[in-house]
Amino acid sequence: NDLVGLSMVFLNLGAVEKERGELDKALDRTMKAVELSQAVGRKDREAAALNNVGEVLMESGEIQEALNYFMQAVSAMREIREGDLDFFKPIELESNLFANIGQAFIQIGEDKNAQGYLELARGAAEAAGDVGAEIRSLKGLAISARREGRRDTARELLSQALSRSTQASQVVYSVEIQIEMAIFQIEENSYPRAIELLNTAMGVCEREGLKRKLAECYRYRSLAFEASHQFSEALLDFKQFHEVMDSISVDLIARSKKQAEIRFDLEKAKQEAEIYRLRNVELKERQNELERTNARLQAVMEIGQVITASLDLETVAQRIHESISQLMDTTGFTLVVYHESKKDLEFTLFIQGGQRIEALHIPADSDESFAAYVIRHNKPIRLNNVDQEYKDYIRSRSLAFGIETPSLIYVPLSLAGRIVGALGVQSVQRGAYTDEDVQLLMSLGSFIAVAIENSRTHSELVRLNEELKSEKDSLEKLARKVSRIANHDGLTGLPNRLLLGELLEKALHRAKRLSTLLAVLFMDLDDFKPINDRFGHHAGDQALIEVSRRLKSALRESDVVARVGGDEFVAFTQDLDDRDSARVVAEKLEEALKTPILVNGVPCSVGVSIGIALYPGDGKTADDLLRKADESMYRIKRTGKNGFIFFEDIDNSKNIRL
Repeated sequence: NDLVGLSMVFLNLGAVEKERGELDKALDRTMKAVELSQAVGRKDREAAALNNVGEVLMESGEIQEALNYFMQAVSAMREIREGDLDFFKPIELESNLFANIGQAFIQIGEDKNAQGYLELARGAAEAAGDVGAEIRSLKGLAISARREGRRDTARELLSQALSRSTQASQVVYSVEIQIEMAIFQIEENSYPRAIELLNTAMGVCEREGLKRKLAECYRYRSLAFEASHQFSEALLDFKQFHEVMDSISVDLIARSKKQAEIRFDLEKAKQEAEIYRLRNVELKERQNELERTNARLQAVMEIGQVITASLDLETVAQRIHESISQLMDTTGFTLVVYHESKKDLEFTLFIQGGQRIEALHIPADSDESFAAYVIRHNKPIRLNNVDQEYKDYIRSRSLAFGIETPSLIYVPLSLAGRIVGALGVQSVQRGAYTDEDVQLLMSLGSFIAVAIENSRTHSELVRLNEELKSEKDSLEKLARKVSRIANHDGLTGLPNRLLLGELLEKALHRAKRLSTLLAVLFMDLDDFKPINDRFGHHAGDQALIEVSRRLKSALRESDVVARVGGDEFVAFTQDLDDRDSARVVAEKLEEALKTPILVNGVPCSVGVSIGIALYPGDGKTADDLLRKADESMYRIKRTGKNGFIFFEDIDNSKNIRL
């Protein structure tokens, strides 16, 4: 009939609005489909519509409410009559519905429940040929196996999921599986493989415009780089993650507002249905209640803008406390930050009876903390009488401080499906809080999660910058040390042949530019071998150190002396007036070695033979001058040692100075 067709129209419209991200409209359309299906008694349409309502709620982060609708869909599915099956086969709905239920249980940490439904979904998906539901089931089972330590099973399941998503060209599922596989590799310290997987996923994200998945890839790749001590790459990725998150932070806040509006619309729909049934004087009272709810939601929006305006976590915590105190009793107040890498909970702000308690840390798996419970299970709790109800959640109350607070609420704080902390309020009055208070804190929690993540991101950027600066300083220090080792003689500390060549080239360029005279003096020690033969090489090394000291002291600061061989040295001197100026330098070098050197307490005489080549007369390149100075030095050696000669006089033995 017409109502059956209309229910299908609203169901399809809801699916379209969900894909477009218009979750409030999607919820309205699918709720209409539920009402129409119930009106005509069509359980197949009702089950499908209830499942779609659950999917919209799960997309908006309302996991518990989504589970409620999924379970209603299971009940409706069991009542489907044979004649109702003109829309789909039951197994097609089962595969998708059971996969949704399993995914919801995974998100709230109830892995055992999740496994049962995911196995059912997997079997139904294979029978129905539903590739999407099969992939989701494999991924959920892999996550559950990894959490339980069954790593080989998890690895195999992820491999199957990736293979199926690739075959079916399901790009979004492929990215999700690759991210899960990368997390798996990081936990096993296989950082290069994790980076490889994330690189592949990031290429798809950038091509398909999957910004949220891209941010996840940057975040996990930053962790992999940091763990493998690639701090520059880690910092760059962390900045990229921050930039992507900044680009969608406005969307996150708008999404948080939309989530609050969805909860408001859901409550409004329930209230309007109740008003319609009552048709009496309660109408006005219900309308007033809706107006009060709307006013509180407006307050949440305003508070959200205030607490997301700061990057300092201490300031954020104080503003959160002040803001919530305007809406409900906060005799006790707790803001907890979850450090996933350390599995640690940090009580950033802990107030009891108006007094601040010193910050403390506890393990995330503590069975004595309400905050740890809601973080592990990803669902809120409300207690009206803590003394009677606490054992349903924790083993003991050893972490309680200060005055008794019989009533409390704790809610998890999550961002993009990732738990970042918990928020708690306590009252000295029994039964002080209502479900409305829980919903209000959940609405506010989206803003708080953004504020915490922004603060943490800022702190991490500061830390990585400091590490990078320290690493850069160390590398520069090492580079200077390596450069000195490469360019200086290890024994005497004088420049070696390599550095001599560079310095002489620069000096020749300068001499050419200024038209000045430059002299190269090639020196070889005389009578040095007997010192090595008589006293040993260690004593010889000490003698070479002393010779180097004397030669260097005989020259000007602007002159250079280098050790180029065992007992060979080269000096060059610049800005000479004439040839006689070079002669004076050679005489100073001879004079520096006239005093015997003490070797093991014994005075030993050491002489020097010096060959001199002048620029520009004897050569214009460093190689020419060194070669000609070397030839001149050997002429001295052959003639009788201990003297000097200029290259231009090499053929005139009368000009040898002995």
